[in-house]
Amino acid sequence: MVYNENRIKQELSQKTHSPLKIGATKTIGEYVIEDRVADYLSAGRRTLHITVDNTENLLKMLDSQQLDFAIVEGIFDRTRYDYRLYSKEKYTGLCAKSHPFAGKEVEIADIFRCNAILREEGSGTRAIIERIFNEYGCGINMFSKVVEINNFPLICHLVARNMGISFGYQCLAEKRDDLSVFYIKGHHISYEFNYVYLKNSQAYKVVDEFNLK
Repeated sequence: MVYNENRIKQELSQKTHSPLKIGATKTIGEYVIEDRVADYLSAGRRTLHITVDNTENLLKMLDSQQLDFAIVEGIFDRTRYDYRLYSKEKYTGLCAKSHPFAGKEVEIADIFRCNAILREEGSGTRAIIERIFNEYGCGINMFSKVVEINNFPLICHLVARNMGISFGYQCLAEKRDDLSVFYIKGHHISYEFNYVYLKNSQAYKVVDEFNLK
């Protein structure tokens, strides 16, 4: 396979450890993998190229062999790629600590009375909440106001300032003392973060290497 051949050529042509090319969705890249990256880099002459982007763009990069693997949240075509579990994370609503929803289970109808601050279309986080709303016959357009931002630190800052609510993984709220979580009634759920790589390739070997401390 072309990926396998290219990886071997890289190893043979470089005296140092060839860079591992990783993609990560924005939640994962900004909030989850910092310790794993530090552990990987602490060993020998290892180096990394890391791209943080939304799921759709990372899968395109994977298809064109610009990445060895991607760590993605949420939905992808499991018939098209090989994958391995990275972790499971609770998916929740996000609000300010002072918001009436903080720590509560909320009816779906009440959510749409709020302003929403959401990730852009194509992101895994956005796709999950759209799928949940579809189960209720609802849509993003039912919010009082929708602001789209492709940067989670900025989203979290605005949510903490009570400018609106958002949706994402509990780990985002755990990183800040000014955010709280809430739950859509009937949806206490977790989603997988997965290593994703090309089918029938030897990319699983570099996934193993990344996992080793």
